[in-house]
Amino acid sequence: MTRRFKNLAKPQNTRLAKQFSWVQKATEDCTPSECCWVGVTIFPHWLHEDRSYWRISEATDAQKRDWDRRIAEFLRGLAALDTPVHFRYRGRPRGVTQRLQFARFTGSEPVDTYLQRRYDEAYNPQVVLPELGINLRFGDDWTLYLVYHSQDRLLPVCELAARLALYLLPIFSVRELNQYGALAEALKEKGLDAVLYRPAKEEA
Repeated sequence: MTRRFKNLAKPQNTRLAKQFSWVQKATEDCTPSECCWVGVTIFPHWLHEDRSYWRISEATDAQKRDWDRRIAEFLRGLAALDTPVHFRYRGRPRGVTQRLQFARFTGSEPVDTYLQRRYDEAYNPQVVLPELGINLRFGDDWTLYLVYHSQDRLLPVCELAARLALYLLPIFSVRELNQYGALAEALKEKGLDAVLYRPAKEEA
């Protein structure tokens, strides 16, 4: 079987382990200085807000193919902005001996194709984008989650979302790790209002 990943050299691994030390923590144990969360999706608000799941059930096959395409293009764009790096946990779960091992992708398929396939397979692909400071997570219903360290470094990703007519939504469940207000203000200043969350009542 062809090897898909190759471990990074120790100095580089040590640097990334320090940079992304918070991925070893439970979400509730993280602070906003370590990471914040934002959702990326095709809808302008969370469908549970107004129980509008009919948007999915009544969508045509052509609409769903377009949604698939836009999510795939977003993942392709992320891989173009920064080289994705895979990580795994070594040692006891959340124990003092646990450490992170990072590895670069060496598979025969393009890395963006790998990401697209993982989107269909897992919620946590265990992937980071080092230069962007992002830990990538996946959700249901054409949704991704970006766990990011720096609002400034997130800007190119927001611009990518805007080009693909995607929306950035707040993650209310993560409490103080939801710094959407500050992010929204920064995006407005950059003229990226189109990607912003639109509460269900406002959209109506």
